[in-house]
Amino acid sequence: MCVSRSLNDNILVMTLEIERKFLVANDGWKTAVVRSVRIRDGLIANNKGNKARVRIANDVATIALKSRRRGPVRTEFEYTIPYSDAEEMLRTMCDGNVLDKVRHFVTHEGNNWGTSMSTKDFWMAW
Repeated sequence: MCVSRSLNDNILVMTLEIERKFLVANDGWKTAVVRSVRIRDGLIANNKGNKARVRIANDVATIALKSRRRGPVRTEFEYTIPYSDAEEMLRTMCDGNVLDKVRHFVTHEGNNWGTSMSTKDFWMAW
């Protein structure tokens, strides 16, 4: 879901993130991957569930501000930033806690799914 409004000739876009996590039973989904993206994520701040996250996905760098969850929903503001700034934030502001993962996109029975696999033995699907 996306809510937009005009603010002094600028467009402000706020999205609502609805995240669900599922345990994937086997590797059968891998044959249906339609595209993959390498992602490096770092948490800059976490205050009572409100979070600031920096991300590099392939060659696009973003910073996101997320509200605390209300059930499965939270508001999210995400902005593109210079790649070099994101690299520096990951290096200096994330205390070495940078998640390196690959997100695979799959279409199954008319639904789009993303499966993230970390370089460590951790994976999830949503």
